[in-house]
Amino acid sequence: MFVCGLPFSITLSRGIRFATAQYRPHRTGKLLSNALYETIKLYKRAGFTIQTCLMDNEFNPLKALLSDICTINTAAKGEHVGEIERFIQTIKAKCRCISSEMREIGITHLPIAIIKAMIGFVVMWQNALRSKSGYRKSIRLESWCSDGN
Repeated sequence: MFVCGLPFSITLSRGIRFATAQYRPHRTGKLLSNALYETIKLYKRAGFTIQTCLMDNEFNPLKALLSDICTINTAAKGEHVGEIERFIQTIKAKCRCISSEMREIGITHLPIAIIKAMIGFVVMWQNALRSKSGYRKSIRLESWCSDGN
């Protein structure tokens, strides 16, 4: 996903509807595989096992890099994974709402740090609110956020 030209790696689990967002300044295969590996470690720390990742065709190079960790299914050329595309639209719409409120109080330019924080803020609240279609009500968010200390 791109916001104001800044690339972000967005993930969304199907069953529990938990989302992550990571700023990635470069979109090389190695850096994208590192982002996905970090997300897989986050789920593992909470007690979940990632078996399959559904991705757009642009992530095809990750198949070779992550074949030992999980199965990667990529969409056909010109196709997209509908769930994540809808979620990305939701994130961008909520960010537009926040930035329009900021414009009303006189802030016309958003620094990169504010844009990154805004994406994180929106994703945090998406995870904090209950999902009608997910199983989030049985998950303690402390298990996701703790660093093991």
